[in-house]
Amino acid sequence: MNERRKHKRLPVLKDMAEPIELTMIDSHFHSRQVPGVITNLSAGGMDLVLMEAIKGTPSLKLNMHLPGLDRFEVEGNIVWNRPKEHTSVVGIQFTKIDPDHQKQLTHMGEAHWECEERIRNESQTICFHGCANWDLCEKPAKLKHVKKPSIA
Repeated sequence: MNERRKHKRLPVLKDMAEPIELTMIDSHFHSRQVPGVITNLSAGGMDLVLMEAIKGTPSLKLNMHLPGLDRFEVEGNIVWNRPKEHTSVVGIQFTKIDPDHQKQLTHMGEAHWECEERIRNESQTICFHGCANWDLCEKPAKLKHVKKPSIA
């Protein structure tokens, strides 16, 4: 399958699956808060499960805080929407993101997929503390390398 996205996506991770609230802004500039869960994220956008059936393609603002990153705000547009009963799965394309955070997310996405390649190739060294994705990673390969605190 060919990847059409410009930026590599990070899949859902425990620390990203925390509920979030985003501000939806409709075409009449009415805003409301909608809770949701991130399912994947990149420097160019994300997919979310929203706890409300969304109609149309409103724009949004979202304050985000992820391990390894300072709190930051993004703005975006819903580019696809799959409503299902009382929820919606949506694809968001960022229209405004701080360049430094965009760069960090790019490095995190690349690091995730480079790690997947090292695991697939059964490389001797898989995880290392300098990895851009270290704070979000919970792969078993990493857990093997984490030193457990000694009990005194």
